[in-house]
Amino acid sequence: MSDCTLAIKWAVQHAYADLGINAPKHYWCLFHVLKAFKAQANIHLPDRSDEALEDFHQVIYAKAYPASLIGLFLHKWSTISSPFAKYVASQWHTHQGMHTNNYTEAWHRVLKSRYIPPLEKKRMDELVKILCDKAEPHYRSTSSCVEGVFLTQGVSKFQLVAKTTAYGHTPQILELLGITVTRFPNYYIVSSFKNPTALWYMVMYEDPEDAYKGRVVSCTCTLFCRYGSACKHMYLVARDTKRLVVEAAIDHQYKLPDNEPDIIIQEPNVTVVSNPFTGKRAAPIDEDRHPDSHIEKRPRWTAFSNSHPSLASFPR
Repeated sequence: MSDCTLAIKWAVQHAYADLGINAPKHYWCLFHVLKAFKAQANIHLPDRSDEALEDFHQVIYAKAYPASLIGLFLHKWSTISSPFAKYVASQWHTHQGMHTNNYTEAWHRVLKSRYIPPLEKKRMDELVKILCDKAEPHYRSTSSCVEGVFLTQGVSKFQLVAKTTAYGHTPQILELLGITVTRFPNYYIVSSFKNPTALWYMVMYEDPEDAYKGRVVSCTCTLFCRYGSACKHMYLVARDTKRLVVEAAIDHQYKLPDNEPDIIIQEPNVTVVSNPFTGKRAAPIDEDRHPDSHIEKRPRWTAFSNSHPSLASFPR
């Protein structure tokens, strides 16, 4: 995993050239790709950089025909800025399909803050020793504890949306909406939250003898099949059966269900008023937004103070 630097790309390829198809895959960080694209768009297209970025989103997130989309993209923007189109063609068009992974950014941050002190530059042998003696044993131990259900799995912001949705649906709400959970050997059948009379999903669970608690491992819904991230159906089963959520590795050859629309996170029009979490106040969660999006602060409303200047300030 690296940023979008061609020098690193070629270095990795040459280092593992003798391994052929067994060579490790090289991932480009999507965040760095978009950051570099945005910087060049601001230079060459100062007035239309946002439009160019939106068009580029359509290309990188496309499920089919990326070559046709990038061709249309280059044709459109070459008439506006030839240098910008040449940059996209040389830097991104020739490397389309490079694997990207935003989650590795979080690991980079942990590595720099926890294992490598700030402002220190380690030699390669020192870095390898830190990874082998400290980082790898720590994560292996944590992973073993989670798999043995002695520790709960941490929840990311992406998973928090699903967990909040599941925990917010009380048994009374589930009964009112017609959402059912039926147990079978080794799996549960859970009704769809959006269409409980027409769609059902299979939630797999395991009860190993050497584990303290049972664990919910997978689901056949679109969210889990596409991202491998725990969904609301898994958290619902885990809550009702006192099991822990421990995600199993997904098979990327698995065909996504075609009986569900492409909107991944979309809940029924029911306002959930209960909050299963306590402690510090958390930021509001919008279940219809993408997990990587950001919540912008609402601008201050100044119409009242402008209309009533005498009430704008109060004596102490």
